[in-house]
Formats: sequence, C-alpha cells, structure tokens
Amino acid sequence: MKIKKLMIPCMVLGMMLLSGCTFDKTEQAEVVPSIVEEADNTEQTQDVVTENLEPENSEQVQETVTETEEVNTNIFANVNIGDLVEYGEYEQNNNLDEKEPIVWEVVAVEDGKALLMSKYVLDCKPYYIVQSENEAIYDARITWNDSYLKKWLNEDFYSTAFSDDEYIIDASSDGTVGRVFTLSLKEIKEYLIPKSIYADTSDQYIYSSDKLFAEATPFAEAQGAINRTPDQVYPYMEEWGLTEDSKYCVMWWYREDGITEYLYVPLVQNWSVCDNGCGSYSIDTMAGVRPFIWVETVP
Repeated sequence: MKIKKLMIPCMVLGMMLLSGCTFDKTEQAEVVPSIVEEADNTEQTQDVVTENLEPENSEQVQETVTETEEVNTNIFANVNIGDLVEYGEYEQNNNLDEKEPIVWEVVAVEDGKALLMSKYVLDCKPYYIVQSENEAIYDARITWNDSYLKKWLNEDFYSTAFSDDEYIIDASSDGTVGRVFTLSLKEIKEYLIPKSIYADTSDQYIYSSDKLFAEATPFAEAQGAINRTPDQVYPYMEEWGLTEDSKYCVMWWYREDGITEYLYVPLVQNWSVCDNGCGSYSIDTMAGVRPFIWVETVP
C-alpha cells in the first residue's frame, strides 16, 4: 500500500529535478510519505485503543464498580457492639412538630445481623388489654404472640418509625416474635447482663445492669412512663458512670410467654430483672416500651 502511495511523489520529484526545482521544494515533496506513514501509525494506534475498550473489558470494569458500590450500601455493615446509630424516627421531645431520629445501641453482632436496642424508652403501653370485666385471665396463659404490645410494636410503631425498612429482619422464622419486639428474660441475660455477674451467682435471682438503666423520653413521660433519679448511687453504678442526677424509667416491658395476671409480669424495674418477676403488677399496667430490632449487616 505504501509503495503505491510513494510512486506519485517520485514522479513529481523527477519532473522537478528536470525543470531545475530548488532543494526547498524537494523537501516539501518528501513530506508526503512522512504524513502517510503517520496516518498509518494513527490507524494502528486507533486499533490498539479499540482493542483495549472491547465490550468484554468494559463489562468487567462495570462489574468491578458495581461490586465496590455494593460493599458500602448497608449502613450497618461495619457496626460493632457498643456503637450508637440513628435509624428511623419517632416523636421524642413531645413538641409534636416533627419526629426525631431514633438512637439505637448495638448489643450483639452475629451471623450477618446485629441486634439494636433503643437507647431510650420511647412510649408507654400495656402488655395486654383486658377485653371485659368478665374475661377470665387469672388462669389464662397470655403469650407474647397474643399480646397487645407485640401488635402495637409491629403495626403502629413500625409504620410510624420506619419509612425505609429494608434492613430489618423478623426475629423468628414463624413470625411469632415480630420485626420489632422486646427481649425475653433469657435474651436479657445473654445480651445485657454482664457474663461475670450471671456466671458467678448461680443462686441469684435478681440481675442488674447499666444496659437496663434507660431514661424515658419526654413524649413517653407524657404517655405515662415514670422517670426517677436514684435514691442512692451504689458503687457499681459509679462504674457505670451514673450519678444522683441520672434519670431512669422505673418500669419497662420485656417479653415472656406464659404470663398470668398478678402472677408473673415481665417488667424491668429499677434497672433490674428477676427470675420470677419483680413486684405485683397486672399485665394491663401502663409501663415503658423500649423497642429492639434485628438488622442485616451484609451488603
């Protein structure tokens, strides 16, 4: 191909020499093959660029970008126990103008999920609502699945607090616990009671923890939750960083099956829980509500 392109310049050069052309014009004639060669090189360069941007390689780059983006999509992907995170909104300051972000504490991370506990007691509700004066509930076994509190948490609270619920997972495969719940006594011992306290006191039936020390929001107080300050600060409370001015909700519900009125009511009282229930209260008592949720931590 180059040979054919060079024949014309050679003929021109011969004619110029015969007609007595100067050297400068000869140089101009010699530029022609140089330009052709550069054009050929440009075509070769273009071929290389095209080969490097073949669809297969472009797809690989796109896949790499997508994989990188997926790693960072889950806001809970890198949480650790003890972290405080904001997720969802609920009325808290009792101004009733707009909802405030819910602050959660991470209390467990396991098997691609994290257990979140509301830092504050957010509302005040009964565990169960007695339907009529004649309802025979003294001998009835009121389970969590049948409780008013489970229904309220998974309907009213859930729809109010979360507009984006893609991370929340049901705590049980059969739906009996729900997506929003309170812990059982067993779970409280597992996740909230220091292992040293529980393991070293086999005969103990009252368990205390700073994780059970929770203040009710102004809105929760307006609904009936009661905040108090400690009558005295015990040495272990000083270790928790609590003072005489620290506020705590007197009572908030936990979850347990087989509840009977005036016999065994699952209430956290004065930052403590008991193996056989604490105090004499009925299941329709108005007490604080401290929600818990499990969320996915994988992308």
